[in-house]
Amino acid sequence: MSKNANGEGSIYKRADGKGWIGQITLGRDPETGKLKRKTFYGKTQKEVQKKMSDVKVEINQGTFIETKLQMGDWMDSWLENYKKPPNVKLSTYVSYEMLIRQHVKPSLGKVLLTDLKPDMMQKFFNDKFSSGRVDGKGGLSSKTLRNIYNMLHECLKQAMINGHVNKNVCEAISVPKSTFEKDIKVLSNDEQQALLHAVEHERLRCAYYLLLGTGMRLGELLGLKWDCVDLDLGMIKIRQTLNRLKTLDSDSPTKTKLIFQTPKSASGKRDIPLTRNIINELIAHKSKQQAEKELAEGIYQDNNLVFCCALGTPIDPRSLIRNLHNLCGKNKLRRISVHSLRHTFATRLLEANQHPKVVQELLGHANISMTLDTYSHVLPNVKREAINTLDKLFDKEDDCK
Repeated sequence: MSKNANGEGSIYKRADGKGWIGQITLGRDPETGKLKRKTFYGKTQKEVQKKMSDVKVEINQGTFIETKLQMGDWMDSWLENYKKPPNVKLSTYVSYEMLIRQHVKPSLGKVLLTDLKPDMMQKFFNDKFSSGRVDGKGGLSSKTLRNIYNMLHECLKQAMINGHVNKNVCEAISVPKSTFEKDIKVLSNDEQQALLHAVEHERLRCAYYLLLGTGMRLGELLGLKWDCVDLDLGMIKIRQTLNRLKTLDSDSPTKTKLIFQTPKSASGKRDIPLTRNIINELIAHKSKQQAEKELAEGIYQDNNLVFCCALGTPIDPRSLIRNLHNLCGKNKLRRISVHSLRHTFATRLLEANQHPKVVQELLGHANISMTLDTYSHVLPNVKREAINTLDKLFDKEDDCK
């Protein structure tokens, strides 16, 4: 092959006849003095020419970056150096690690950072939308796709800052969005009463009243402490959550552990008023909890938690989930999730014509669009009732002739 000036190149057919190869000379390595070349591969000569032409343009513009850093390696580095506690919350780190391991690396992990193209990233998201679930049962939800997009955008933004790439390909793509309504389970009024009857003699009866009467998330309920409960004012403050998360300690005997954290967003920190019957439930629950403390004197671990095990230790969220499923089974109730109680709370408020903005703030949603999108199934009836109230504006006076 003949020598070429920097930025020039040559194209030739592969020896096995299966495609074409092109090379561009980039200059000499300052340490070894050897020529540096970039090689391109393609099925056709035209494909290779296009790749070489794009790089030549970057060379002439002074924006060309030569690196052998693969996407998977860069994401590992980004996660370790920029997205590991205390830089972010452990739950955020765990979520990013899972998304990278399960979704990004299998598809894009071996691609060089400098070889990432918008059409390649767009295909990645389109594929994930149509058939991206790990269990093979269809595509990822719009929310999960948006989470992956936000993560990749931030990751490639840092790659630009570090000089690994000269553009963020995420800015040139469109994230697919599902047109299907989210399928959420809401208890009917009869089901709600049946559940309250089923928990009548349960040790954690008050927990179910709080879930149905405040719309708290499970982690918020189990992270609630008594110093965030004002029984005189009838108010609770959401200031921390309890979740089971993957541990980062390699010496830990378990892969996961219970972690107390602050809410994931500013909107998650909120105050929720309590109804009189829930205040009474909390008063009764506190009295029973005091009896448990006295019974376990000497071995009770007082963490000041509103809901805890008989010896004061935190309740594993999985335990309450199992408890609810067992209750549904024993009482022949429709199997529901703990989150369904939160959905039921929001639905009851909207059915009572409460403003969606109020519901948003009580739920701790980051924006009102999330509330409206999630509970769109309730809004048609609410809108109909609102319009019906206008009937009187068009009533004609009987005595008008």
